[in-house]
Amino acid sequence: MLNKTNRISNRQLISKLLAKGKVYHSNLFTVKYLPSETSASQFAITVSKKISGNAVDRNLIRRRISEGIRINLKLIKKAIVAVIIAKAGTMECDYQNIEETLIKFFNQLEPNVQ
Repeated sequence: MLNKTNRISNRQLISKLLAKGKVYHSNLFTVKYLPSETSASQFAITVSKKISGNAVDRNLIRRRISEGIRINLKLIKKAIVAVIIAKAGTMECDYQNIEETLIKFFNQLEPNVQ
């Protein structure tokens, strides 16, 4: 689980991200992100019922993404706020694939965020 400082709990911020955020697409998830106004990166993770009707499966995906972010948070040099929206392919993936995709996102992030 992410630290409280790394979680987004403000609905207005999530709405702003969804409306105006830059987009990163992968086969596992879509990320909408903006530069952070604070010094800490913050994330929100959403998993739709379309991916799985079973809450246990949705929570498993959410935990895997959260753990991948927590472990690789040091790769982000400039703080961001991001909403991660899981896609249907995430259900069949293991933790290593999710972590690799997050690392690709974090690596391509640096030139784009100002």
